[in-house]
Amino acid sequence: MENALIWDLIGYLASLLFLPPLIKYTRPSFRWFSLSGSLLFIFYGLAIEAYPVCLANVLVASISFVQLRRFYIKKEAFKILPINMDSKYLQLFLEYHRKDIFHYFPNFKFQPEKYIHCFYILRDMNIAGLYITSKYDEKSLNLELDYVIPGYRDFRTGKFLYQQYVNLFTDQGYGKIISPCFNRNHEKYLKRMGFELSMIDERRQFVKSFV
Repeated sequence: MENALIWDLIGYLASLLFLPPLIKYTRPSFRWFSLSGSLLFIFYGLAIEAYPVCLANVLVASISFVQLRRFYIKKEAFKILPINMDSKYLQLFLEYHRKDIFHYFPNFKFQPEKYIHCFYILRDMNIAGLYITSKYDEKSLNLELDYVIPGYRDFRTGKFLYQQYVNLFTDQGYGKIISPCFNRNHEKYLKRMGFELSMIDERRQFVKSFV
């Protein structure tokens, strides 16, 4: 009996120890998986009378529910912040995220002399992404880089840019953006943002038209 109590206490302690990292992880896809798994574990714990398992997963399910509710009802402030090409922070940003950037844009090379747009996208004044375009022709832009930091990959940043801030491009006379695509996750994102597959310069690319 005494040993069982000790093991129960260890189980409760273990339940509390793994919660802090979950509180910080806010991506909605993770939260949905977490909530589903937690509910199953609760039923499992009740079935085998493993109450530490139940407690841990009640807490995890509660955190996931709160985070999901906050995600779907929260209104964030989005802003565009133009970048000085000599910015030391920009160089540090590109270097820090270099590996992840190259995963989506393996051909990206920093060539500021040809850029039309270069700006950070801010969410509640936090840098969520970096966006760079160059000129393709008088009516079109090349998408050099559309990089979003992993913690903000919920499509909201793209929706802000391509749905609410379209005048940034159209006011300058540009009617479409041409983007390369090198992996399935990026292709999924582009299609979600309204890009369509096209052959341009004998290459498979995606095009977003504004007019």
